[in-house]
Amino acid sequence: MGYLTVKTVEEVNGILANFRIKRQVEKVKIFEGLNRELAEDVYAPISLPPFNRSAVDGYCVNWEDVAGASESLPIFLKVVGNIEMGQKPKGQLEREQAMVVATGSMLPEGANAVVMVEETERLAEDEVAIYSSVACYENVLVEGEDVKKGELVLAKGTKLTPENISLLAALGITEVEVFQKIQVGILSTGDELVEVGEEAKLGQIYNSNGPGLIAAVSSCGAIPRYYGIIEDDFNVLKESLEKAVKECQLVILTGGTSIGTKDYVVKAIDGIGKPGVLVHGIAIKPGKPTIIGAIDSTPIFGLSGNPFSALLGFRLFVQKLLAPSKEIFVKGKVARNIPSTGGRQDYIPVTIVKKEDGLWLNPLFSKSNSIGVLSKMDGLLVIEAASEGLEAGQIGKVMLKEGINDDLFK
Repeated sequence: MGYLTVKTVEEVNGILANFRIKRQVEKVKIFEGLNRELAEDVYAPISLPPFNRSAVDGYCVNWEDVAGASESLPIFLKVVGNIEMGQKPKGQLEREQAMVVATGSMLPEGANAVVMVEETERLAEDEVAIYSSVACYENVLVEGEDVKKGELVLAKGTKLTPENISLLAALGITEVEVFQKIQVGILSTGDELVEVGEEAKLGQIYNSNGPGLIAAVSSCGAIPRYYGIIEDDFNVLKESLEKAVKECQLVILTGGTSIGTKDYVVKAIDGIGKPGVLVHGIAIKPGKPTIIGAIDSTPIFGLSGNPFSALLGFRLFVQKLLAPSKEIFVKGKVARNIPSTGGRQDYIPVTIVKKEDGLWLNPLFSKSNSIGVLSKMDGLLVIEAASEGLEAGQIGKVMLKEGINDDLFK
């Protein structure tokens, strides 16, 4: 069996845009909600602030009573009380009266401004001199000026941040409905693989794709479910894949995606259900044999067995469904000639050096199964399908490796 029609990256992205992962909803306490995605719109059950509050330490007054007050012409008011934070005022404020307030104190009915303590002088137990006029609601946090009761404060789909959680707490909301984390099945195929921690005999290699993809899935906020190394046997692979499809909302396989005699992934996907394989072959390097399919609403990705290609395929395609994010690109001059075959999109690992005349891109040429460059590179130089490469000194575009701050290259 050969490849199906090789598709461009743009065509593949169009297919992915139509995928809809089924997600269940659960309630969580807000202190457990960090980075969870809201499954409901959240409306304010109360206003913020919930009452008129003083923004400063001082005396609450009726602003008209202190109009025209100054150091040379102070106005004298009767002090009738002291409102501590957390206290409800005892009675209302009458004209030509004042009450002592702290920052955050609730204002009594009749008070519509606060004079800062620095602009006053306490003359007696029941008298204060006011040396400054204030406008209506000056130094007052007015009820609802931050959030009004009934206002939409967080929309469905919002990812909860520390700031969002603080807002929910301020509104008295203890729990919210969120989407359950997506469960992602991970299957590694290949008789040559052994797990890390086991003895690798001559001819065997450690399975690096399993741990790498577990970490990648976790970094997207999803839950990885690892099904281990699946032997190169069609029936075993099909049975393992069926189990993963039943238990997970998305499935990733590595290995078995090319056209070798033991590459059973396409046959297994098509043998389980519809629509089956949708993509087998993408015009990229590395990663041409990538498979994308679905069983009912469960997306299935067959990634190349070599680690570089597998992690690139995850970032380019799988991550679009788990945690869509804007890729960060920088531009620089390539340090040497970089050939490319037209008709496919090439991704070349590079290091980036900042010099006086700008950024320089140094390619890390390697065979597609070289994993060492993944930790050495700063990003991937993208050579578009219409290009046949770049000459030394030409400008290239680099997709930065995740975790690298683009501020380093500004």
